[in-house]
Amino acid sequence: MRRNIALAAAAALVASLVAVSAIPAAASTPSTTCQTGDGPPFCVLVIAAPSSVRAGSAFTVQVLVTTDGSTIAKSDPCASKVVVTLVESGGSLEVPQSLTAAARAGIATFTLTLQTPDTYTLDANGPTLSYAAAATTASCQDYQYESDSTSVMAVDIPLDVPIAPCPPDTNCVQASSGTGTQATLIADPGSTWTPGFGASYFGSSIPGGNCTSGDPLNQNGVLGFLLSGQTQTKVIVLALDPALVTHGIGKLKVCWNQATPFTSLSGATVNTGDLPSCKGRNQVPPCVLSRTSGQHNVAFLSILAPANDPSDPFAYGHF
Repeated sequence: MRRNIALAAAAALVASLVAVSAIPAAASTPSTTCQTGDGPPFCVLVIAAPSSVRAGSAFTVQVLVTTDGSTIAKSDPCASKVVVTLVESGGSLEVPQSLTAAARAGIATFTLTLQTPDTYTLDANGPTLSYAAAATTASCQDYQYESDSTSVMAVDIPLDVPIAPCPPDTNCVQASSGTGTQATLIADPGSTWTPGFGASYFGSSIPGGNCTSGDPLNQNGVLGFLLSGQTQTKVIVLALDPALVTHGIGKLKVCWNQATPFTSLSGATVNTGDLPSCKGRNQVPPCVLSRTSGQHNVAFLSILAPANDPSDPFAYGHF
C-alpha cells in the first residue's frame, strides 16, 4: 500500500511543478565552498522538512549546509562535515529537545517523531566558536553559520488510516476529517495553507450547496482550504477509507466549488460541479489527475487545482 500511495503522490507532484521546472541556466556555476569575502567563511543553514506529519510516526528532516541559501557546500573542507544541532520546541514539549548530527557532503540528516498533535518549531544551528574549537581542526574554528527555523504540524491520524505522504521539497499539509476521508495538500515551498472551515480543513457540506450529482461519502468529508504565497497550481490528494469505497474507483467523482467559473465534467461552465479528468499536457485545472486503488480497496483521488482563487475552494469525493 505504501508504494501505491507514494506513486500516486509523486505523479501528482510532478504535474503540479511542471510550471516551475523550466528554470533558465545560471550564467556561472555557483561555488560549493562557503564564501569568505572580507571576513571568515560564512555558510547558511536551510531546513528541509515536511510542514505536516502524522503524529507518532517517524519522519526525516535534513539540514542543508549551503553557500548562498540554495547551493550545498559539498566540497567545503569544513562546512561539508560540520556538526549541526537541531532543536525541537513548542507544541506539547515542556522542555526543548536537541539532536546533533554531522553533515555528510553538506547535508545533516535527523529522524524525528512528534508524539502529540500540535505545531512544533525546529531550529537548526551550527557550532558555536568554542564548540568548533574543541570539535574541529584549527582551520574550521572561524566558520560562521546562519541559523534557520521552520514549523511542523503533527496531525492525529491513526496508523491504520490511509493518507498520501508529504513529498520532499514542497510545502505540504495533511489533514483528517475524522470520519473516513484524509487529505494531503501539496504546493511550492513558501506557500501558506489556511483551513477552509476556520479551525478545520473538513466540514459537512459546501457553503451554498453540494453537487446535485451526489453528497459526500461521509458526514464530514468536504475539504476546504485557501492557499497563499504562491501563484502556481497545486495538488490535493484525497484518501478515502475502504469502508467508503463501495464501487470501482473508476466511478469516483470529485465535486468541486470555487469562486471563478470552471469547466465541469459535463462541459458546462459552473462554480460548483464534478471535475473532468486531466488531459495530458493540455490539462486545465481544476481536474482529476488520477484515481489510484490501494491495498484493501483504499482509494486515492489526485486533483490538480488552479492558481490562487479569490475564495476558498471546496471538494469532496462521491459516486
